[in-house]
Amino acid sequence: MALPSTGIITSSLTAYTEQDSPLIRASVLGGHTLDYITIEQGIKHSKSINILGGTLVPTAYSCAVMSPTGSSVITQVPLTVCTLEVQESICLDYLTNYFTNKWLAPGADNGEKLPNQIESEFVALKMDQISAVVEDYIWKGSSSGTYSASLTVCNGILHTIELTSASASVIQAGTAFAGTNPTLANIATIVDDMFLKIPTDISDRGDLVLFMSIPNFSLYQLAIRDLYKYNANMYTSNTYRYESEIPGTGVKVVGTRGLNGTNRMVLTSGENIRFGTDLRNDFDSADKFKMFNDPYQKSLYFHAVWRQGIAIPFPQFVVEFK
Repeated sequence: MALPSTGIITSSLTAYTEQDSPLIRASVLGGHTLDYITIEQGIKHSKSINILGGTLVPTAYSCAVMSPTGSSVITQVPLTVCTLEVQESICLDYLTNYFTNKWLAPGADNGEKLPNQIESEFVALKMDQISAVVEDYIWKGSSSGTYSASLTVCNGILHTIELTSASASVIQAGTAFAGTNPTLANIATIVDDMFLKIPTDISDRGDLVLFMSIPNFSLYQLAIRDLYKYNANMYTSNTYRYESEIPGTGVKVVGTRGLNGTNRMVLTSGENIRFGTDLRNDFDSADKFKMFNDPYQKSLYFHAVWRQGIAIPFPQFVVEFK
């Protein structure tokens, strides 16, 4: 005789999935170019970078009256910033129909701030995203939209060295491969050519950096690995995953998300790239971000505002592959 069924019958129910776990923010690769270049703060619109140059002309010594032959010249390069902002509105009512309702404040109005379980991750995510935007504008910003249709408010490095009068002075390298995608077979040759074309006036500087995209950086590491069989000691005291050096030269090689989507490579001194801003904390400190409640709009608002701009005082000391 069959035994009677026992237990609770659940065939008509939908299986429950536990949702009350902590939020994990999406990964966003931020920017690191600012770690290698020169930052000028306190700029609300424009600042002149003053440059002292000139010529020195030695002549044979003579007891005759002084007859000056050299000259010193002061010139200026403008460092102009633009103002960017981020605005976002959040209606807490949207959280009431989901697992997030457990985190809301008691009462029908749901409180006046983001729940603690959301706020810290929200602010951290915005910091990462703003860091990424700053980096992208440093490199691909252009009022012409040449490098990105969404980065047109500020001009960046590529705009300065390619779309202004500075382009006439920039040194082009890797011409045999210009206009083509770097490959495992040729990227080391391109980088070596860029090194060989460093102007002698800056060749002994300790802050020379070759910037390239993250994909090209990864390609270069594989090429050097195969070429030197790990004997080049590339990984020196680097503080950033996408930093190494051209073996045996002391020139840093840095991969940046700002050049992603292009095959440009730019080599110059860190002092020769000037990043202008009003206050660096405006875009890399959570204390400067504003979150406030508007009872009339029945929403929370997130707001961040900062200034940034780029100048290249000496384009003749820039080596580029494109």
